[in-house]
Amino acid sequence: MENQSDSTIILFGATGDLARRKLIPAIYKLIKSGYFKKYLLVGVALEDSTLQQIFETAREFIDEYDQEIVDQCCAWGYYQQLDVTNKQAFIQLTQEIKVLEQELGLSGNRLVYCSVTSQFFVPIVQHATASGLLTCKKNNNGNKHAWQRVVFEKPFGDDLVSAQRMHTAITSCLNDEQIYIIDHYLAKEIVENIALIRFTNRVLEPLWSADNIDKVTITLKEKLDVSMRIVLFERFGVLKDVVQNHMFQLLALIAMEEPENLTGDSIRVAKASVLEKVKFKSGYLGRYEGYAKHKGVAKDSKIATYANLEFTIDNKRWNGVTFNFVTGKCLKEKETSIEIEFKEVKCLLVHCPSERNKLKISVIPRAGFSLELNAKKVGSKGEVTPVDMKFCHECIYGLYTPTAYETILQEVIEGMRSISVSFDELESSWKLIGDIEASHLPMYSYECGSDGPQKEN
Repeated sequence: MENQSDSTIILFGATGDLARRKLIPAIYKLIKSGYFKKYLLVGVALEDSTLQQIFETAREFIDEYDQEIVDQCCAWGYYQQLDVTNKQAFIQLTQEIKVLEQELGLSGNRLVYCSVTSQFFVPIVQHATASGLLTCKKNNNGNKHAWQRVVFEKPFGDDLVSAQRMHTAITSCLNDEQIYIIDHYLAKEIVENIALIRFTNRVLEPLWSADNIDKVTITLKEKLDVSMRIVLFERFGVLKDVVQNHMFQLLALIAMEEPENLTGDSIRVAKASVLEKVKFKSGYLGRYEGYAKHKGVAKDSKIATYANLEFTIDNKRWNGVTFNFVTGKCLKEKETSIEIEFKEVKCLLVHCPSERNKLKISVIPRAGFSLELNAKKVGSKGEVTPVDMKFCHECIYGLYTPTAYETILQEVIEGMRSISVSFDELESSWKLIGDIEASHLPMYSYECGSDGPQKEN
């Protein structure tokens, strides 16, 4: 494993919402825990600000806020106001970072985090490599022991064509092993557990096919509306904001063939292979009442805030199994889960089981999983009732586990790939989004706080 004892973290989009709510709190926790022996933190954005102000705006999202830790972060870092389209500004940024790295005795390990919209990914990489802030590893003759990695937030592009163009431009500057296209859902503790649940339990993997499974439902519901991020949502909608990344990644983990081993690169290959076989079947869309009244919504907007979609997988393992996606904004409940519904068993009783066996993996609100089985009803003869065998994550490990963004930062610094999505996976998911859009699905209205649109109505 490459040297990770010190790191320079360069956060583009440091004044943005994602940085405020997730990234700055994650960096704070890692620093407070002593994860970094030495570090340099550089915040970069277009607005006029300081590191101290950035930490202050993130304060409500930081548990046990300690001003001494913040003061240390600010002493070992700085904020640079910068237009990422300005090539000359990167030369100055690079010079200042190199001087500070030398003063702090850092080795040149650099993590560049692009917490910005995808239109800025290419100029950041091109200007950073031209200025020497980033160096393609195969050409890094000056410091062979230092690593330099770039993290790109989702969505990567607006569609298949834009994603392909960006990937071509970025890979002309960087090697694949330096590129981390991340999906933070892959860094959630229970999601990381999915492959382990499947492949380390003899009682499950032999049943994991169309011979025994009838349907898989992947749910990602949110209670909040999108009024606070309307500009981005008008650009992407629920299909590109949620389905293209989070939901296809969850499907891939559930449906992939057994990987060579349970490590990042092997899992990425297995996920890419199954996503190539996914076919869009049918579905419908929805939009909550009042969406059009949000400031910034175009008069002719056709953006959906809800989707109910069905897919199949064109291989032997999943032949005939329906994969159902249910996702939406401004709904009654906040929930992320995967429910695997098994086929009915042969009835050998007078009173046949009314419920099929179900395995439910819950991500939000309470991480864990449960297996619903049929058992004898107390006091009866020959009657059964469904019972749950449950695993509650927080009941065993407590309320605190590393946040997804703590895990992302650690895994990128340590050169691990499990939270990075391969471009083969991205291409397949963007192709599927294109198929959905080309189907011109019907759109239904629904009330905020409801379960979503009812197709039959």
